[in-house]
Amino acid sequence: MSGAGGRFDPRPLLRTSALPFAIANSVAGVAAIGSVFLFTRLLTPHDYGVYASAIAAVLLLQNLAFFWLQSAALRLHSRIGIDRDAAQFGSAIRASYLLCAGFASLAWIGIAAWLLASAGVAVMLLGWLLLVLRGWLTLANAWNRGHHRDWRYAASEVAASGGGLLLGAAAVWLHPADPSAPLLGAVAAAALAALLTPGLAFGPVRLRASAEQVRAFWRYGAPLALVSLTATMLALSDRLLLAGLLGPVAVGAYSVGYALAERPLNLILQPIGLASKPRLYKAYEAEGFAAARPLLARDARWFMLLGFPVTVTLIAAPHRIATILVGPALSAMAAQVMPWVAIGSLLSCLTVLHFALAFQLSKKTGWTIAAIAPAALVNLVANLVLIPRYGFIAAAWTTAGCYALALVLMVLLGRRHLRVPFPPGTFLCTGLSSLALAAFLRSSDWAGLLGLVEMVAGGAAVYAVCLGLTLGIGHWLRGRTRSVAG
Repeated sequence: MSGAGGRFDPRPLLRTSALPFAIANSVAGVAAIGSVFLFTRLLTPHDYGVYASAIAAVLLLQNLAFFWLQSAALRLHSRIGIDRDAAQFGSAIRASYLLCAGFASLAWIGIAAWLLASAGVAVMLLGWLLLVLRGWLTLANAWNRGHHRDWRYAASEVAASGGGLLLGAAAVWLHPADPSAPLLGAVAAAALAALLTPGLAFGPVRLRASAEQVRAFWRYGAPLALVSLTATMLALSDRLLLAGLLGPVAVGAYSVGYALAERPLNLILQPIGLASKPRLYKAYEAEGFAAARPLLARDARWFMLLGFPVTVTLIAAPHRIATILVGPALSAMAAQVMPWVAIGSLLSCLTVLHFALAFQLSKKTGWTIAAIAPAALVNLVANLVLIPRYGFIAAAWTTAGCYALALVLMVLLGRRHLRVPFPPGTFLCTGLSSLALAAFLRSSDWAGLLGLVEMVAGGAAVYAVCLGLTLGIGHWLRGRTRSVAG
């Protein structure tokens, strides 16, 4: 990875495109929207709410128990070949996973007893299996990303998400009105996906020999355990509180609106971070922030260019989207949630995928908690106060507000360690173009699936034209400024 004079050359790393990550996220996004389309029609609102509550609990404990280890494995993987042996590294991952899986299983017993006691044994058992399998998949895919096995990563993600939709739909068709049926499909798909990384799964576990590496994982990842807890509570506590305060129907409607707003943004923005992060780490390890800064600036531009128009579309046309994609029993309620969640999801992506890198690159991960914890606490208190008074829509309000707070804190605190770039020129151009897109979307009333396609195609054309004009004007103004200064 070194060029003349021993300098780090990022070009060989950049030749690997974001295509496999885009494919994986595309399938995951389609599967998420497809599950909303199918399961809200095949299950009653109550049963869909039970399923959504179980998924929320699985995601909560998955992030709490495994995210720190996944992050540590990916971040420290760049040292393999320098001072660590790959076999020992894999053994340490397996040993750490067993410890985390034990903790996650104990925590699942408590949450399932509180949240899913009336749902039946099948829901609780399948939820636990999904938790431990998804926890392993996060580590296997961190391993694949660290080895630059991007297509294997994509295959695993496609098998888990796409297979979960297909097998879940088959299970619901065979066992209608059973909230455990889609969970059964998700478990089967996760088990199949886990088999795609056999080298990591079937290696030995030598806890004593791997103890130092496990401690290294913990030293890096321990702060992230708290970060994961607070970030997950910020993302998922609303659904858990809705389940406790308002019941499964409110959880189902909120989860549908959340998925329709969050998934498109994650579908488009996450591949940028997934493809870029290993390369950023290697660039930073080789030459420090000077080598990483251009990559960070490039990623920020893509986050704005792609994220802003998607967010505006979700804000401007939620009822048109929900009417087509959601069962009639939940569509109106879901549409109320979508604009607020879209704002919160965009802010969350910028926080987690971009500005949090100030702490991750500098290995000052403990400071991340100072940005996330206040937002998570405000979110919890606000939901407890507002949900009983205003209903499920209050959870969407707090989502947007608390992610805004987290982003502000992340930027302010992160600047003490690294100044992660966020080009203002691109921000201005994409902001103005997104305002033009919003005006276009509000100008007509499209109906039906064909109308949705026309709306998206026309909006994309309007945004592209306006973006080209604003970028061209900006380029001309910069040229004039330089010529005057010269």
